[in-house]
Amino acid sequence: YGSSLVGASPSLPCARSVRRVFRGGFYIVSDMHQLTLLRKIMNVSQSIFYLFLVNIGSVKGRKREEGMEITTFFEGVLKGVGQVMFMGSPITGIFFLLGIAWSSRRLAAAALLGSSVGAAVGLILGAPEDMITFGLFGFNGVLCAEALYGVFTEATWGNLAYSSLAAGVSAVVFAALMNLLSAYDVPALTAPFVFTTWIFLFAAKEFKAIRWRRLDPPPEEGMDISEFLRAVLRGVGQVMFIDDWVTGLIFCAGLSLGTLYYNQFPYYLAGPVALMGSLSGTLAAYLLKAPKGQVRLGLFGFNGVLAALAVGGVFIDLSLPSLFWAVLAASISSILTAALMILLRPYGIPSLTAPFVFTTWIFLFGLKLFTFPS
Repeated sequence: YGSSLVGASPSLPCARSVRRVFRGGFYIVSDMHQLTLLRKIMNVSQSIFYLFLVNIGSVKGRKREEGMEITTFFEGVLKGVGQVMFMGSPITGIFFLLGIAWSSRRLAAAALLGSSVGAAVGLILGAPEDMITFGLFGFNGVLCAEALYGVFTEATWGNLAYSSLAAGVSAVVFAALMNLLSAYDVPALTAPFVFTTWIFLFAAKEFKAIRWRRLDPPPEEGMDISEFLRAVLRGVGQVMFIDDWVTGLIFCAGLSLGTLYYNQFPYYLAGPVALMGSLSGTLAAYLLKAPKGQVRLGLFGFNGVLAALAVGGVFIDLSLPSLFWAVLAASISSILTAALMILLRPYGIPSLTAPFVFTTWIFLFGLKLFTFPS
């Protein structure tokens, strides 16, 4: 697609791209029945590519003819969705989008839009193409777009623009933190999403154009074993703000199948490790008698999912000792979740994935010294 526009009039593809952005965005927000979700998402993502790559021209000395192909760019966008749980696989990205769409097609579209914006910003600013195509500039944008469009704020046009801006900013914050932490051989994780979203949520309190969504506290009810198991699955789904146990199953399937494409984990084991992390965090909260409504929604499980994946396979090779640290990290992230909830409650700001980030940083720094278990 990109090569077909070489030599064409700049105004023509730009005008078409603008029309496609507004047309695709209108269908996604107001009428989900006129086109399939995948076509609408692809329209918006391709339009972003045309607007930010084809019509801008050279990027940091690169000629337009040498630009990234649309298929490679879109594959990187899908990997960006998968990278929310460390899986640089388009297969995982597709499963994650399907899992989100099972509960909310609007959030699925926002997730893909956020990954597209983050990748486009990285491309425009001249980031290494291998990092862009691996999805590293997209995953923070996925979470920013979801959080600021439909989760903590209303799904309005103003909030859509606001969330897109945050997704772009998160790409810059990611580059800054990556350079800052590379000296210590520690990853940025989802810290760019956390810091960017916190700033945008605090700022939104002064902006009348940003409409907040009212979130009622979950009811306090009893919990039997079947409800506890569903809470564990909801913890996996809550990584992307979905409190649906079916979504959690789809996410686990996507993680396991993604190992066939991206061999960070032994085949099929990423899904079980994610479940183990959610189980550890949820169980810790349950035993410590956290509010049952929050436990039921998976709010004490999703940071455990990410912590277990990080310590139990991504940054430390998967083994019995690393699984020990993964369970411990997931459990501690649950305690840190409660602490940050209390700390941020007066400001009306969620803790997001900050418990995972802080817990994983502590473990990755600490494990440079510890040798137990060997």
